[in-house]
Amino acid sequence: MSQEVDLTLHVRYQRDEWNGRQQATPFSLSPEAYVKLIDKLKISEQEIRQVYLPIASRFVELYRHLQQAPRTANIPLVIGVAGSVAGGKSTIAQIFHTLFEDSLGDGSVAVVSTDSFLYPMKIMTEKNMLHRKGFPESYDMEGFVRLLYKCKSGFSNFQVPIYSHDTYDILPDETLTFTRPKMVIVEGLNVLQVVPVQLDFLKRTSWIAADFIDISIYVDAEEENQINWYLDRVKRLWKEAKTNPYSYYHQFTLLSEEELLNRATNVWNEINHVNLHNYILPSRERADVILHKNGDHSVSDIYVQRKLRI
Repeated sequence: MSQEVDLTLHVRYQRDEWNGRQQATPFSLSPEAYVKLIDKLKISEQEIRQVYLPIASRFVELYRHLQQAPRTANIPLVIGVAGSVAGGKSTIAQIFHTLFEDSLGDGSVAVVSTDSFLYPMKIMTEKNMLHRKGFPESYDMEGFVRLLYKCKSGFSNFQVPIYSHDTYDILPDETLTFTRPKMVIVEGLNVLQVVPVQLDFLKRTSWIAADFIDISIYVDAEEENQINWYLDRVKRLWKEAKTNPYSYYHQFTLLSEEELLNRATNVWNEINHVNLHNYILPSRERADVILHKNGDHSVSDIYVQRKLRI
């Protein structure tokens, strides 16, 4: 664990223990899904079978169980994926997206990043909060919670702003529309954080995102590994920006690799480290499932809330 917290509500399974559980998993995967996971996401077949299939199987069972009750039929199952900057949240979301769609059908799963609810750069500049990007106050949490409310209230369509990693900003006047998904995966730094907001059309005083999330996952790793992954990502985006003048990272292409990595390390120490320890890690023990990863992104330990039957 990257920081000791109270996990008495969780049961810890080491990789070998969890491996034995996959034998009882009634979940098959098509050859096409294996190709997506292995070739595109670079997940080994062993990792798929030993770690992710048992979890996906139980989540699909939960969705189908909810569909049998009149009050929850046609309401999507909302799954939250939280964790650090560069910790692999997006990859985990894509893994489960592939697994769920293979079982429930193409187009049945929507993936939403809380990056879509970051305030535009113009607003953050006006509020002098660019140095706090990724911290709780840099998000339109009311907009995010409103989206989750719509998901769980049976709205047939909902729209999400689009965040561009190229421009490092929200794309103006562009949205993604999802129509009646069976599952919605929301991933981001702040998915499990307690940031109360008021919704005018509801009578309750305040709401948090977790009020509308059915089940949650926290992607965990030692901070040393997270720093390395962050530096690798910055270096990749920097290289890609050399041929893309529209990229946010194009402004750094005149730096040497050493200068770039020194600057990125300072960003981690001054911003990401503070955000991790003050806001992100404290939300970890709220997760239903915690996946602890090694330096190569393989999962070493799985922590499961005692209330869950996974």
